[in-house]
Amino acid sequence: MNRRALLLRTGAALVGLCGTRRARAMSGPAAATAERGHPVLSVLHARPGRPASLLARMTLADLSRLPQRELATSLPSPFEPGGRPVWRGPLLADVLAAHGAVDPQAIRVGALTGYAADIPDTDLQRFEPLLAWQRDGRPMSIRQRGPLILMYPYDQYPELGADVRYLNRMVWQVDRVVALYR
Repeated sequence: MNRRALLLRTGAALVGLCGTRRARAMSGPAAATAERGHPVLSVLHARPGRPASLLARMTLADLSRLPQRELATSLPSPFEPGGRPVWRGPLLADVLAAHGAVDPQAIRVGALTGYAADIPDTDLQRFEPLLAWQRDGRPMSIRQRGPLILMYPYDQYPELGADVRYLNRMVWQVDRVVALYR
């Protein structure tokens, strides 16, 4: 199934959740969630044949205490043509390292919708993907693809926007990252 079909199916599923606790929990701005101190991100690690172990649950305030980076980059045209937002947040590698998850072979980044993408360890050094919690200086609501989005430097590396592998690795509504070890 291609990403567009998955997005359409996921959107329809979310519409079908109206009236449920999950739908209510997914509404409202991400900033309100952070003010109440609710976790927005689970950090885990996993080894083959074993269940994943929870390392931490992080709030937006926790994420904001990590070293922050800003990245001015446009989104590839299938997602949002035009404009060049400024994304702010910690590097994905820094989020993992802050909880002792160093040198994983890959990272599985999962979303509230159930979508997940595996990020090779080489992406962490080569492209330094950002786990953004702000867009143009404001926290992002779930409706705005937040509260977290894994952002690659598309303008700095134009080949990323032309390669479907990297488009599939741009995960929004991120709620978990899992360091995968052999």
